[in-house]
Amino acid sequence: MILLVLALVGCSEVAPTSTPIPTPSPTNTPQPSPAPVAALSEGSMPMPDAGKLARLSHLLSTVPAQYTRALHLDLAALVKNPDVQEAIKLDKLGVMGALPPGATDLLQGLVVASEEDDEGLIVIMDGTLDVESLFQVAEAFGISLGGPSAEPYRDHQIWDIDLLGLKLAMGGVDGTTSVSASGATPGGGSAVDLVKGALDSFDGLRPQLVEDANVGRLISRVPSGIVTALFMSCTDLEDVSVISGLEGCAGAAVSVEVLTLETLAVNIVAGFGIEGEASTAAALIEQAGITLGSMTPQEMAANADGPLLTVRLLIDTADAAQAIEALIGSR
Repeated sequence: MILLVLALVGCSEVAPTSTPIPTPSPTNTPQPSPAPVAALSEGSMPMPDAGKLARLSHLLSTVPAQYTRALHLDLAALVKNPDVQEAIKLDKLGVMGALPPGATDLLQGLVVASEEDDEGLIVIMDGTLDVESLFQVAEAFGISLGGPSAEPYRDHQIWDIDLLGLKLAMGGVDGTTSVSASGATPGGGSAVDLVKGALDSFDGLRPQLVEDANVGRLISRVPSGIVTALFMSCTDLEDVSVISGLEGCAGAAVSVEVLTLETLAVNIVAGFGIEGEASTAAALIEQAGITLGSMTPQEMAANADGPLLTVRLLIDTADAAQAIEALIGSR
C-alpha cells in the first residue's frame, strides 16, 4: 500500500516546465555614417596662401615628371601642433633613411617624392643647411659618414655619404633648398644618380612634375596646409571612400589645415579631364557621402569648380592620426 501511495504521489507531481528563453536579436556593429553634404558656399574652401604656394611650387620644381606622389610637410608649423606632428611617422614615410643626421631640426619643411611602388624616393629640404658643419656635428657624436667630400655638378655640389653602410647622397639645389636620396634606383642607379636627376629637373634639363597642367591646377587650388599631398592617381586615396573610385579622376591634391586647437580641415581637390565629370562626382558624393578610413567627419561640403572637384571636411584634432593615416598612410 505504501508503495502504491508513493507511486500515485509521484504520478501526480507536475513536471517542471522550463520558461522559453527568447532568442536575442542580432546586434549590428555600427558603421560610420557618411557626413551630410552641403554645397560649398563662396569662400568656404579658401585659396592657397600666395607665398606658401610659390614656395611649394619651387620645391616641386626639383621633382622629375615621372614621379607619381609628393608629400609636403610644414615642419615649422608641425612643431606648434604636436597632435598632428605625432600623427606623422617620418620613418614610415622613408624620410629618415634619406636624411643626414640632425637635418630635420634645421629645416622649415620638406617634400618626399617617389615613383610607383615608392621607388626612387627623394627628399627635398626647405631650409638653409651648412652641410659641412652638419657632417662635423654628426661625426662629433661618433656617427661615421665615411669622410664625404663635395663633387661639383654644374652650379651645384653633391655629397656621397656612407652612413653605417647605408649609401646616401645629398645635393645643394640653391641657397635655401637641398635634395637627398638613399639606396638605389630600380634600374641599378645609385643615390647620387637620383640626386642628379632631381638637379637636372630643377635646372630645366628634364621635365618637371609641376609642368603637368593638371598638377598646376591642383596645387593652385588646394588650400595651404600643415600637410599637403599630391597624387597623380586617385586610386592612391584608397582609404578615402568614393574618391579613389571616381571614374575619370586624373589626380588629386589633399591638405590638412589647422583651424583651431580642436578642429582641423581636410581639403581634397580632384581633377577631371572631361567637362561635366567633376559635377557628376560632386553629385555622387552628395548621395553617398565620404569617410576617411573608418572615421566620419563632423561636417562636409562638396562642389564642382570647373574641371575640379573640391571637398572640405572638418574633423577633431584628436582624430588627426586616423585622418592622416587614411590620406597618406605610409606612402
